Amino acid sequence: MKIIEALKRMKLLEKRIETNNRNITEYSSKLSNEKPIFASEKIQEKEVKSLIQANKDLIIEILKLKRSIEVTNLTVTFTANNVTDTISGHLFRIRRLNHLIRNTYMALNANKIKPNSMNISNDIKIEKLYDEKEKQDGLRNIMDYESEVSAKLEVINATTDIIEEK
Repeated sequence: MKIIEALKRMKLLEKRIETNNRNITEYSSKLSNEKPIFASEKIQEKEVKSLIQANKDLIIEILKLKRSIEVTNLTVTFTANNVTDTISGHLFRIRRLNHLIRNTYMALNANKIKPNSMNISNDIKIEKLYDEKEKQDGLRNIMDYESEVSAKLEVINATTDIIEEK
């Protein structure tokens, strides 16, 4: 099974659980003057138990898929923007680290000093103590890296088999 298939299967299983939960809500109780939805109360009780067990089984399948995807993500490596790492490593960089370095570059600005608001003479100019080109290059590198990882992951997810749990 390819990574993308496993991810889609997990979503499908989650939807099945939600559907089962709606049915459990509908079948798990009735008013004393109502007829059971099924042929008898005992059959309806069995159906509720069956749906609960089905959800437990679906959860086990989701967890197996999740573990297989995680093992795959920790095993498969690729290079993006001259960075070679595992799928997991690239995802960690994008989800957790890139915003930190992006914020570092964004902290480089000359907007904190406003001469007119501080009664400073108009002939005093703000001096940047950083290279604007380096800032823009750094921000562009982050965007290029994220775009390249995204593009490569689309291909990898569609072509790479998950590593099945043993």
